[in-house]
Amino acid sequence: MTNADAGRAIRRLTLAERVERVGAALSALSDPGGEAHRRLLDELPAATGFSTESVRAGLGLALAEFNWTGLRRLVEGELGAEAERAAARAPASTAVIPAGAIPMPTFESLAAPLVLGSPVRIRPGSRDPVSARVFADAVASQDASLGAAISIVDFDHADESAARAFLDADAVIAFGGDATIAHLRRMSRPSCRFVAYGHRLSVAVVSGQADAEVAAAIARDVSHWDQLGCLSPLALYVTEDADGWSDLLAAGLERLASDWPRGTIPMEAALATRHARDEAALRQAADPATRVLSGRDWTVVREADATWRSAPLHRFIRVHPLAGLDALDGALAPVASFLSSVAAPLALHSRLSGFGFRRCLPGDLQAPPMHWNHDGIGTLRPLLPST
Repeated sequence: MTNADAGRAIRRLTLAERVERVGAALSALSDPGGEAHRRLLDELPAATGFSTESVRAGLGLALAEFNWTGLRRLVEGELGAEAERAAARAPASTAVIPAGAIPMPTFESLAAPLVLGSPVRIRPGSRDPVSARVFADAVASQDASLGAAISIVDFDHADESAARAFLDADAVIAFGGDATIAHLRRMSRPSCRFVAYGHRLSVAVVSGQADAEVAAAIARDVSHWDQLGCLSPLALYVTEDADGWSDLLAAGLERLASDWPRGTIPMEAALATRHARDEAALRQAADPATRVLSGRDWTVVREADATWRSAPLHRFIRVHPLAGLDALDGALAPVASFLSSVAAPLALHSRLSGFGFRRCLPGDLQAPPMHWNHDGIGTLRPLLPST
């Protein structure tokens, strides 16, 4: 079936029918008793390096709203009453370049074009060759025409002619760092709708004395997917009791090291973690306000101030003391343009309303609803012309 034939076939379905059938496929992914979910549990650990326990916990949390209801809310929230008319302006073809090993962005970036009636092709990343294929099979089991509108294409990264042919689409959805995004943009059609989800990061903010339940929730946010996604917190900002928060966060990470073992870690990442620990230990020797707490698979650095410092990921988080919530703007200034989400107790959400990122409760960073305003641009809107 040609791309044009696939497009005509899925556009014979109404928008509501596409939402229903793609939503049913998403529900199959989240059903612990279903074949699609079992395939994810069986195949993702070996392919991605995550432990089976981490994959089970991550999918259980993140896919809770990946279903027909979540997809319908996405369509209604982004396209409103004119959804059917808006979908009629969908791109004739969409190409997807995912990044990383976390499966949810792959599911979402495949579901969005299909719902709009656009055939979609994807080149799975080397770190997750599983998710796109499981999703495609789940869609095909719901509707043969929708399944046929998904193409999975493999080619060598170094094969520039194959890459250009793959990117010769009316819309391109690309994930990655700034350099990767810029390279893919140059290789795509000048006239295509280029949708970029670039470098992002997340943090957590708390106030008051250390709370064991909140600290445990933040430890879960850090541990999910081994802190390798843009929704993983790299820092915790506290208005008081930085030592207490650090101790409780360390205790939570130690418990989760047993419940959700960290997966394999590349040598360069292990060296980066060792370097970051050693650098913090040197600063601790000069200033006892800095403390390093660590286990075999996790690290907490209680920093002496709110100065932003990068983190090597793989369950490494910094705790920064704030003079007060008024100091938060300045503390976040170095990374404000990259912020994806902030976890904070509900009482602090109004204080954070001036920022452009998503706000959520501790423990929910890794579970955005399907209708969240992804990177401030959305999921469906960027694929459609503005007028």
